[in-house]
Amino acid sequence: ETYVSSLYLEDIALVNAKIGELKPENKKRIGFFGDSITCGYGNTERHGEGFTMEHEEFDRAYPFLIAQKLDMDYMVVARSGVSVSRQIWIDQLFDEIYDTVDMFNKCPVDDRLDYAIIALGTNDNGAYALAPEEEKPIALKKFVDDYLSLVGRIIKDNPGVSVIIAYNFVELLEDIKGAFKEIVECASKKYKNSIKLVELTPNAEGAAGHPYLDGHLVFAKEIIKVIK
Repeated sequence: ETYVSSLYLEDIALVNAKIGELKPENKKRIGFFGDSITCGYGNTERHGEGFTMEHEEFDRAYPFLIAQKLDMDYMVVARSGVSVSRQIWIDQLFDEIYDTVDMFNKCPVDDRLDYAIIALGTNDNGAYALAPEEEKPIALKKFVDDYLSLVGRIIKDNPGVSVIIAYNFVELLEDIKGAFKEIVECASKKYKNSIKLVELTPNAEGAAGHPYLDGHLVFAKEIIKVIK
């Protein structure tokens, strides 16, 4: 749908009106960086083979549930099929869409994040599984290096941000699980920020092997526990 249409607010006209003062809520701000799971892809159709927009409901996906429960303002940067270091489903890596809206227009975020939830790596896991055996050591190192680069970019843009790296939304290979532990260990040594790792209870009961909505409820509870 992103490529079919775009809607922009060009102007607001006030007729015989006064502009009142709106006090800022001063809510904490949380950002989510992810892929189709973060968007809620297939979360309302249990064991569905295909996917349609009717089966993707963001207000039942874990980012919205977390922001709502913690009463935080939120930002989401996500694209279905996106990887950190090895392409498999689409022709862009996450680094290329990091500061975009709908993967189209540059839109720098004015308000700094208090928390950043990085939920990437599921598609890298699929690409890694398909890689020739002789390429896997290099692919694994590149995944670690590129993920660390993303963590550094988020911290640079949001000084003082607390980072939570969430993984295993669906069951991952042991090599990739080990890579996540290495990423957090390296990042914690390099940065003064709080950097936590949370291994989630996997769920693939939604459409096209994605998490079903009760999986998103569990993800939200597990990540909220780490935030608190």
